[in-house]
Amino acid sequence: MTEKNSKIRDVVKKVESCAMVCLASQPSDDDACERHLVRALAKMAEMTKGYLGLVEVEAFNIRWETDGKKVDLPDSFRLFMQADDIEDGIADALSDRFGWLVKSLDWRRL
Repeated sequence: MTEKNSKIRDVVKKVESCAMVCLASQPSDDDACERHLVRALAKMAEMTKGYLGLVEVEAFNIRWETDGKKVDLPDSFRLFMQADDIEDGIADALSDRFGWLVKSLDWRRL
């Protein structure tokens, strides 16, 4: 097992443990239960991002290639990227997500 796989396995175990605690302490009201679990999942997601080498970036001043079509696309967007793939991968990630090519953009690490 590689070191990265071992780290991922450790994170999964921590997430599993956190999920079990959250489920055991959930309120009986359905709406409260749902809110409680959503908060727990958000907390677990936050735990895993940095651990797995993901960083949050904001792309802004995005100019899309839309072939002259009127399309409702964002001019800024936040996403998580591998720290070593931001420069080359951000336009690809946006294109994959929205289905249109990116002409240009600015970005910053959050």
